[in-house]
Amino acid sequence: MTIPERELFSFIDKTGQLAFPGFFSTGSGFSEGLAAVNQFFMDGDDVTGTQAGYIDHAGKMVIQLAENDSGRDFHEGLAKVSNWYDNTAWFIDKAGNKVFDLDLNRFYRDESYIFSEGLCAVCDREGHWGFLDKTGQSTFDAK
Repeated sequence: MTIPERELFSFIDKTGQLAFPGFFSTGSGFSEGLAAVNQFFMDGDDVTGTQAGYIDHAGKMVIQLAENDSGRDFHEGLAKVSNWYDNTAWFIDKAGNKVFDLDLNRFYRDESYIFSEGLCAVCDREGHWGFLDKTGQSTFDAK
């Protein structure tokens, strides 16, 4: 498979130079030292493989995600990962360990889920808002 160059990107440093080798189809900025990416491995113009995960500032893949998983930015040491194909979501720590599952029967998958001051705002399927703590427990019932 060949991908047009305009659909891939790389990271640059403050001087505008390539920060490290690599081609990515999706990615975020760095948050807490890591960036969520989908990396493409190329042989000339042909894609030989892909890997989703998190890279460090040297471009090294330090957390590998499974196929079809997609990660969000880290906030307060946790990041939400989701899999659109099996409709699951969970939070990981900066070592890549699963901390807790997000109950998608109760909460919407597409909310931002950013931790701030130890809490993450969540919206249940009835439109009520509440919070989760860093263990995945509701701090109070969504109202």
